[in-house]
Amino acid sequence: MNKTMNKLLAHYNHNMSDLARMLDVSPQAVNQWFDSGYVPANMALKIEKLTDGQYKAIDLCKSSL
Repeated sequence: MNKTMNKLLAHYNHNMSDLARMLDVSPQAVNQWFDSGYVPANMALKIEKLTDGQYKAIDLCKSSL
């Protein structure tokens, strides 16, 4: 998992369900992003907007590989 994704999860108190609810996706989808280290571009843009740019889409889309 990349550092930005780790910080994002900490920002939401390690609660993927809350983040999923805010993004209107399933908690399983969020869990898959964190497991893979990749957030789909459309969701990364949504996260950037929801966090007023605190978490940049470009950083969320980077693979942890």
